[in-house]
Amino acid sequence: MLKNVSRVRLAASWFATIIVLFALSVVLGADLSVGASELWLLACFAPPTVMLFVWRAPTPTVAELLYAVNQPDKVRRR
Repeated sequence: MLKNVSRVRLAASWFATIIVLFALSVVLGADLSVGASELWLLACFAPPTVMLFVWRAPTPTVAELLYAVNQPDKVRRR
């Protein structure tokens, strides 16, 4: 499902979703206290930050490793 989505795009969509939810809560009359603002900031920044640290690039397959080993060097050694 998420194979074709980059980490940056997913983080950006998360920020956009949280901003829209925040705007809706303000329009609907939610309390704008310091504690509520801290919770909104935590909800906005914590999940994408964890995702960017934990989500790793895919590991190379055996075929990719063998292909890289069998290729001659482009620069001749002297």
